[in-house]
Amino acid sequence: ESGDYFPNTDCRILTAQTNDEDGMEAVLRQVLTKAVETVQSGTSVEAMGTEADMRLKVLVPRAAAGGIIGKGGAKIKEMRESSGARITVNDPAGTGPSA
Repeated sequence: ESGDYFPNTDCRILTAQTNDEDGMEAVLRQVLTKAVETVQSGTSVEAMGTEADMRLKVLVPRAAAGGIIGKGGAKIKEMRESSGARITVNDPAGTGPSA
């Protein structure tokens, strides 16, 4: 819970819970804004990259990962093309329904 780090990293786990999609979008916008400000200030850690090469890692449940990737990789390919970003979804590190 509070103060949790992702295993084998110095990355903290952020958990957000809202009643609707608009609330979650607002949270994500604020997190993204703060991450960009940190990179632009030059105080970011290596895991965040640089202004010319910003990085963001997000934990997603397996069910969501499948939807992000899409059938035959179609959705993730569309996201890459529309954003110009390099996007990868790693294989799950653990087992179980949320891995």
